[in-house]
Amino acid sequence: MLAWRRRPFRWELALFGALLPIGVVAQAGLGALTVTHHLSPGFVMGHFVLSMLILDAAFALAWCSTYEPGERERSTDRLGVWAVRCLLPIGALTIAVGTAVTAAGPHAGGSGTGDVIKRLDFRGADTLSWLANRHGTLAIFFLVCVIAVTLLLMRPGGDRQAVRPLTVLIGLLIAQATLGIAQYNLAVPAELVWLHVMLATIVWLTMLWSVGRAGRLAAR
Repeated sequence: MLAWRRRPFRWELALFGALLPIGVVAQAGLGALTVTHHLSPGFVMGHFVLSMLILDAAFALAWCSTYEPGERERSTDRLGVWAVRCLLPIGALTIAVGTAVTAAGPHAGGSGTGDVIKRLDFRGADTLSWLANRHGTLAIFFLVCVIAVTLLLMRPGGDRQAVRPLTVLIGLLIAQATLGIAQYNLAVPAELVWLHVMLATIVWLTMLWSVGRAGRLAAR
């Protein structure tokens, strides 16, 4: 509401501000469908993905409202900025496959008191291990890409504004990889799954921070 009443009016703040209540209403509807369909994996996965999209809007609103239009100097490092931006779809895909791993595991829903729980099982009993292996491979690829982009930004003439958040991201991904290996070897205890999901959210926020720090490109 405040974004809409701001003067001078900024359309991007109004847009991101409007997306937040819309996202919450959508979450309520999706949550109702998730319960109605007895925690069907597709609905549970969609619930988490929608949460990430709401975080996108919230971060964009907070980030854009920090600066006045034209206040930040635009970056001339076109290769560096686009390299950081290209990390977004890789990170998004890694997290999306991670939701599928959870949906195929023992904590896809239910109270643990004998409930019949729907899980992803498109490969039968091998579904969890198949998805976990793909998720792990994607996570390692994502980590390698982040390291490569960080080194790219540190080259002579590179714009190093995003180096700090990318360095934090590298540490988070290493922690996530260690945690993921531990939970798989320990037969996926619930406590580690919740911690893994929490760290995944922090990883995504750090990725958004990196893109924000990389900045917008200057005109050619």
